[in-house]
Formats: sequence, C-alpha cells, structure tokens
Amino acid sequence: MNKKTCWHTDVQPLVSSSKWLQLHGLKRNKLSLSQILSQIGFQHRKDYVTTLGKLVASRYADGLFPQYERAQDGSVYNLTAKKELILHFVDCLMGAIELYKQRMEWLTSESRQIFGVIQERCIVIVLDFGTAAPAEFDLCRDALSMVLVEQVTQIAKFNLIRAAPDLMKWQQKSTPVSEHTVTSAVTWLWKLDHMTAASHTNSAEALLEAMSDDAVSSYIFSEASSKSKNIQLHRISNIFVTKGKRKHLPFHFLCHICFSGLQVYEKIASINIIEDRETVFILLCIQSAH
Repeated sequence: MNKKTCWHTDVQPLVSSSKWLQLHGLKRNKLSLSQILSQIGFQHRKDYVTTLGKLVASRYADGLFPQYERAQDGSVYNLTAKKELILHFVDCLMGAIELYKQRMEWLTSESRQIFGVIQERCIVIVLDFGTAAPAEFDLCRDALSMVLVEQVTQIAKFNLIRAAPDLMKWQQKSTPVSEHTVTSAVTWLWKLDHMTAASHTNSAEALLEAMSDDAVSSYIFSEASSKSKNIQLHRISNIFVTKGKRKHLPFHFLCHICFSGLQVYEKIASINIIEDRETVFILLCIQSAH
C-alpha cells in the first residue's frame, strides 16, 4: 500500500490489536462459526437412552435438512436458513476479511513499520544518535519526521530530547499536540547538527531527563554501535538503581538493525523497580552496516 491509500476509518485507530479485535472481531459482530450456525440452523440433539446405556442422536431430521459437522467437537447442525440469509453472512464475512487485510497492511506500512502503533497519549522521544554516519543520521530524521506527522499528530502531548554533551530539548516539557507544534518539532529536528563524537554518559542523562517529564512513555532512538556502549551498560544501570528506586521502567525494544549494544538497555529493563505510573521506554536502534 502506498501513502496515498485511503484507509477505512475503522482500520486506523491507534490501539493494540487485542483492543482493536474487541471492537471489530468476528465474535463482537456475531460472525464466529458457532454464532452463525445458531442463526442458520439448530444443533442435532443427542440424548441418553437408559435401555441402551448410551447417547443416541435423534432421527427425526435425517434427510430433511443439510447438515454441518463441526470439526472442533463433532457436533452436528441441521441447516434451515434460506439462501438469502446464507448469502448475507457470506457478504459479512467477506467484508470482515477485507477489513482485517487492510488493518494488517496499515500496521505494516509507513511509520508503523518501524515504530508499531503508538498507543500512549503523552510521549517523550529521546534521540541517541551517537556517532551515526551522516547518511544514517538523515535516515533517522526521516523516520522520526514520518512518525511525528503520521502518529504523534493523533496523541495529546509530546517532546523531543537529544542525548549530547550539552543536552538539547525541543521544549522544556511535554507540549500539547497541534499542527503548529508538530511542524515546529520537525523543523527543530532537521536543524540538528551531525556529531562526530559522543560521551557514553549522554544517554543516561537524556533518559533521566525524560523520566522527569510527565509523559507516560519514552521512545529512544539509539545508534549504539560503538564499543563505549558496553561501558554504558554498567554506568546507566547504576544510575537507574541509585536514582530511580521508586521508578517502574518496563522496556519495549524496536531494533532497526540489531547490535550487541542492546544489552545496555536490556540491563536497565531488568531492574525491578516499582512506581505509581508506568513509564515505557521503546528503543529504535540504528547501527552502521559495518
């Protein structure tokens, strides 16, 4: 599907697949097999015959109706519906199949190919580009620009923080989403300078800064291709243990290109800390092909 595709409105909600299926699943729309069978016929009954000592199926409907046997449990249904009702359910099922097909295509297109679906209403995006090559730096900004326009425009508040020797923030705290603020964020992003050096303490400082925001989720872009990230493994985890004892830090990893430096954030994610609100850190890891 290309960017010009006109998606059905039911396809596009920024919710998890489980929640989406609660609204558009077969069972919700009375289109599961058992629900359809109950509407187009009745179950062929069995009863226990004492003299025979076993269940015996009734014979009154033998030959009167077409029958369908469910593979799951072997139950038999006598089908009594007219052709028009059968065709109605065929149309409904074909419509459901088309909706599910579109949802799958939508989920795997554009910014959702990298980020998935952003479900939180307030997020902070931490940019940890490290020493990514200029071309990779631009690819990161392309991806982020896409998610800002396609998904962030549909949430409530957001902010951008860049991990750097002098930590850079688009705004001092999470800002309400509007056409103006999203445009401003994209402009800010493309004005960032490419860096040829980065400290292994910058990421920890940026993460702590994100934690101080009122956002409920943080998305982290990480280049993490340098050997210094192994040092971060210990430094960042120690910082989170000592300064974040009352924080709950579940992590969700999104790796654009996998790399060993992912251990840095896996270590943080393994720290068992409790908090009143949930802060989710999701990593998009960008690494040099070499």
